[in-house]
Amino acid sequence: MKKQYLFAGILIAALNFTACDEDYKDWADPQSNPQEEALAQVQASFEAGENAAIVMDDMAGVDTVEVLKFKTISSEGATFSPTSLLINGNSLPYVYENGSFKMLLSTLDSLTQQVYFSRASVARTLTVKAQGAAVVDGQGLSVESEEAEISLTPLNIAPEIDPKGYVMMGDWQSWTITSATPMTAKGDGIYQAKVTTTADENWFKFYAASPFDGATDSDWDAVNAVQMGCRENGDKATKNLLVWTGDIYKVETPVIAGAGDWIVTLDMVNLTYTVVPDVAELYMTGSAYGWGNTWNQFVPVNGSDGAFWGMYYFNSGDEIKFAPQADWGGDFGFSDAISQSSIDRAGLENSGGNIKVGKAGWYIVYVSVNGDEKIVEFEEPAVYLIGNTAGGWDAAMESAKFEVPGTADGEFVSPAFVADDEIRAYASMPQVSASDWWRTEFMVFNGKIVFRGNGGDQDRVSGQVGQKLYLNFGEGTGSIK
Repeated sequence: MKKQYLFAGILIAALNFTACDEDYKDWADPQSNPQEEALAQVQASFEAGENAAIVMDDMAGVDTVEVLKFKTISSEGATFSPTSLLINGNSLPYVYENGSFKMLLSTLDSLTQQVYFSRASVARTLTVKAQGAAVVDGQGLSVESEEAEISLTPLNIAPEIDPKGYVMMGDWQSWTITSATPMTAKGDGIYQAKVTTTADENWFKFYAASPFDGATDSDWDAVNAVQMGCRENGDKATKNLLVWTGDIYKVETPVIAGAGDWIVTLDMVNLTYTVVPDVAELYMTGSAYGWGNTWNQFVPVNGSDGAFWGMYYFNSGDEIKFAPQADWGGDFGFSDAISQSSIDRAGLENSGGNIKVGKAGWYIVYVSVNGDEKIVEFEEPAVYLIGNTAGGWDAAMESAKFEVPGTADGEFVSPAFVADDEIRAYASMPQVSASDWWRTEFMVFNGKIVFRGNGGDQDRVSGQVGQKLYLNFGEGTGSIK
């Protein structure tokens, strides 16, 4: 195995100390005792340990592994003593003996799963760094190695994905087999379910769906053949590693803490699960709305849990916040997840937790809420026609794009219709695939803009050649003329 040599350079400087007396000197004055010249630089070298590429399937009977090794120190007579071992920035217990840094394999394996939030049998890269002290001529100096890379591949013991998917059982459905909660396949090994709880603690587990076909409420042996949960009984973590039948850990029962609507996600590739509140609505208030005197309701992105959008005009200096109801509580504002492009586009700033807009104008505001993860983006106010009246069904055709007004009370104006036919219009944003334009569709009915949201296909409104669609998003009105 090729060894990596790591070097930590330490510049040793002699310090002067003078006794205190009655003659206090101005610190700006030259000192009477000249400083000694700096001592030569000292270098300590390390290398990756013997166990730098760990495959857990090959480590049966192994308790400890060597992850790093001290080699040499450049200054004659110097000694080195370690003080800590950092794996991906986490200080972990270790044993240092004869220049070798060793640690429990189980600790390293557990850390790897936590760092990557995955139990998939995939090689995971970890960084190793040693900290310590070198003693040179009686002076103690801090030493920190550069980072070495090691890898660990978790055990390949994951259960096969059930071809019929997965279900949940829990307190909300009284643990009855015949009323198990089905999970919807989202692709790439992801399954989701929405559950409504009423208690402060709601115990639950996951099960392979195949044994539930034709099962009765007495068929527990069959359905328990493939059950999944967590390592610690009663664990209320909203983000957790999965444990399954036949695992090296005992399957314990997790808990959803609190009453409400929840989205539970099971990841059978990374072998994890998450529990987040199901945010059905989103509202915005801010400095222009009396900080709570008015709450503006956002539009759900059709079929996308926790995703919302709205078209708004902001003046320079406006500040805003969001909440899952038209009131304070669970409110949030500036997020580290805001992209740099949004920050640059709208001149966004963090103003005491609020989002402060620096550049006046119209923006599509896209918000995604997934538990503690909140994404806010300010996008171009792009609105398009699509369909026969627009000249085709290709999304985001430049010839079908609305003109954007320069004022808060201005109207978005479509190109003239090129055919006598049904009118289709939508807002375009990067977070929604162009082929899924209907997820952000809307139309004008009786002079009012009506958004599709999470509803079904909207009624059709017809237009004639030469007519245009006019939209006033500030007032929520529109017309065809």
